[in-house]
Amino acid sequence: MHAKTPTPLSEFDERRAKLKRLEEQNINPYPAQAEQKDMIDAVVSRFAELEETQETVTVCGRLRSKRTHGN
Repeated sequence: MHAKTPTPLSEFDERRAKLKRLEEQNINPYPAQAEQKDMIDAVVSRFAELEETQETVTVCGRLRSKRTHGN
């Protein structure tokens, strides 16, 4: 026997039900995974220095656009 292929709507309903169960258990379904160590404006102002030293920085935020052309 072959398993029935789920429809996009049934997958959505299943995900929504799982989300509801997590919320009922007071579990954050979207936990943050990164700790912000540096402020973006400080990184931007120190960019040349950071590029020379290869220092690692951690910033948090939302990616608003990605340009894949050029350097």
